[in-house]
Amino acid sequence: MLLNIDSLMPQALEVAAQTGRAPALQYLMENGTYFSDMVTSFPAMSVTIDSSLLTGTYADQHRIPGLHWFDTRNKEFINYGTGFRETFRIGMRRSIHNMLYRLNHEHLSNDVTTIYEDLCIPRK
Repeated sequence: MLLNIDSLMPQALEVAAQTGRAPALQYLMENGTYFSDMVTSFPAMSVTIDSSLLTGTYADQHRIPGLHWFDTRNKEFINYGTGFRETFRIGMRRSIHNMLYRLNHEHLSNDVTTIYEDLCIPRK
């Protein structure tokens, strides 16, 4: 099990655990493996980092450069539901479609595999 808490820095987590304000996280830290010196991939945006975690590659290989980006090949702005202005500009329906379908089926490179694919899909 991997627990990834977006934007939580180790200092804040450690203070919360030591003062008893995060008993469940303290339990996991004490009974699991805790890395306080983890370094994120770049750019440090959730969808890019999650794509790196799931594929074991960086953005230059998995092709998810950020939460919003311009697709030069198709000449369109891609948004995965971040920011009111960006979402409003391209539409809520389109942002949700990008996030729930196109991210995995079109935008994530076919040249990389996910952990799920590596573990669960039989090789030909």
